[in-house]
Amino acid sequence: PVNIEGNAETAQVVNLIPWMDYEFRVLASNILGVGEPSLPSSKIRTKEAAPTVAPSGLSGGGGAPNELIINWTPMLRDYQNGDGFGYILSFRKKGTEGWLAARVPRAESLHYVYHNESIGPYTPFEVKIRAYNRKGEGPESLTAIVYSAEEEPKVAPFRVLAKAVLSSEMDVSWEPVEQGDMTGVLLGYEVR
Repeated sequence: PVNIEGNAETAQVVNLIPWMDYEFRVLASNILGVGEPSLPSSKIRTKEAAPTVAPSGLSGGGGAPNELIINWTPMLRDYQNGDGFGYILSFRKKGTEGWLAARVPRAESLHYVYHNESIGPYTPFEVKIRAYNRKGEGPESLTAIVYSAEEEPKVAPFRVLAKAVLSSEMDVSWEPVEQGDMTGVLLGYEVR
């Protein structure tokens, strides 16, 4: 509170962070200014509450064949709001109906690996995340698209043509690989 009456002996402090330790000092003021602060109160912790924000930094990719790796930014202590903190991941192959769920029970965790032999290379998945603690679950993040592990290209460029330009140069051309034939992101070509 900004202004507390001179005869008051208590005040309610609002908008504090749940499950956080606080100390308080009181200062007296009058028309001439503000006096010295009191000694700090003993530390007191606010009560626990369910998380109020979703984890951020949802991404992923990479890993071994048949794996989906999901990454996120671990939530700071200020946003955990209680003991028993962890993450709940929801994910599904893009275009399918049902969601799979996984619980990751440690606050410092920053990734989850889902392994399944049926996961094809570079398959898009819809992924969401939420935090939980012993008081309940927090809001769900926006949905992100994360791809399963890539594999090396299985098809080669075709119609490779070479044409002499100078005594020490040749132009090499080819028909590019179609993106639909790729099992990952096409980064470039190597001419041998």
